[in-house]
Amino acid sequence: MNTFLDEKLCHDYPDIFVDRRADMRTTAMCWGFECGDGWYKIIDGLCKKLTLIHKLTGIATVATQVKEKYGTLRFNHMSQTGDTALSDAEQKVAHDIIHEITDYADSQSSITCEACGEYGRTTGYMWLTTLCENHWREKNPDAPAEQYYWTHADYERAIEDAKESE
Repeated sequence: MNTFLDEKLCHDYPDIFVDRRADMRTTAMCWGFECGDGWYKIIDGLCKKLTLIHKLTGIATVATQVKEKYGTLRFNHMSQTGDTALSDAEQKVAHDIIHEITDYADSQSSITCEACGEYGRTTGYMWLTTLCENHWREKNPDAPAEQYYWTHADYERAIEDAKESE
């Protein structure tokens, strides 16, 4: 992610990204946001929800790593229960909600171009990426046009066909 968007997220959500400049021995946030600019809106929307949950429940979320893995967003975090009037059962529900909204953000990234934020597809075989058709073509200028729509099974068939023709 570019420096401007990195700094904007840290400025807008200082409690969530409190460890952004911390030592690498304590957090992976020291490496920054290891994903493309296209997922900024997903991360920003997630942080708005996490901030509201903190205000309502007293349960704070601290990001420990934000990255792309297997073509989708991974928002790794710790939830910290400070002073809260919630019962243990209510705290469990709040933690469940935090996990559900982070999982939802991760799933949204599977249909959002990591480069530009437009609709995208998770494609690839050994290295998965989620890109719109235009950004995929930029990265794969020599690939056949229909390959953007290939599934994992299509890639496996192509590998088998190549082996048989040897």
